[in-house]
Amino acid sequence: MWDKAKIKIELIKRGSNFTKAALDEDLSSGACRTALVKPFPAGERALAKALNVPVEELFPERYREAK
Repeated sequence: MWDKAKIKIELIKRGSNFTKAALDEDLSSGACRTALVKPFPAGERALAKALNVPVEELFPERYREAK
């Protein structure tokens, strides 16, 4: 399970942070932090890319498959 703390730790381990992950994708500096508290697809994708994991894995509650 990915929570805010785990995401932050993994970004740091990879030499990044929330701001850098956002800016690397040409987003505003707070985009990834926003994605942690409310749906923001661009920020979610930036975090997933920085962590090299599927966005569905980071935010499964937002990307549940419709049945």
